[in-house]
Amino acid sequence: MSSPTPLRIPLLASLFLAFAFGVTGLALAVEALEKSDDEKAQVKAVAPSGTTVDVNFSDILDAGIAVTVACGITALLSLLSMLALLLPRLRTVPARLVAPLFFFCAVFLFATLVPFDLFYSTRSANVTAHIGAITVPPSVVQQIQEAAGLSNKYSDKLYLRVVAIVPWFAFLFAITSGVLMLLSQSRERRTAGKL
Repeated sequence: MSSPTPLRIPLLASLFLAFAFGVTGLALAVEALEKSDDEKAQVKAVAPSGTTVDVNFSDILDAGIAVTVACGITALLSLLSMLALLLPRLRTVPARLVAPLFFFCAVFLFATLVPFDLFYSTRSANVTAHIGAITVPPSVVQQIQEAAGLSNKYSDKLYLRVVAIVPWFAFLFAITSGVLMLLSQSRERRTAGKL
């Protein structure tokens, strides 16, 4: 019978939290995509008839998709690692090879969250309108949006705020999971060396 994994409880806790925040970040990002599409439809609905409205939020959309993928990969890796820890028969890859994957997830999350948070705090959607071949002045578009109670600033959107915050916890627990895996493997080797 194999000996229990050193640091098993802290590692399981860290893996669970990485999984939970990864799934939560993934779900919040998908919900934000849906809400942004709904809001885009609202902006188009308040435009006068005969007006063509274009809402461009591709900067934060692209960053948000990357955050979604990073959260999904972190959640999947955490789930598989928890299963391998709980069911040793499934453990086919050594911890020294899995730990760098968690560090990769942490770097991936960091590299996607920094631009997302920057876009969230400093930018806004670009809304343009045309009546036939005539471009509606941005000031008029802004007045129509304000009259309808809509804002094009990303920082005014609660659904984007949670995406800008929650995945940072997945980042934190991806790092702690990688570190705990390396520490656990190191202690396991030391224990095996004493026998």
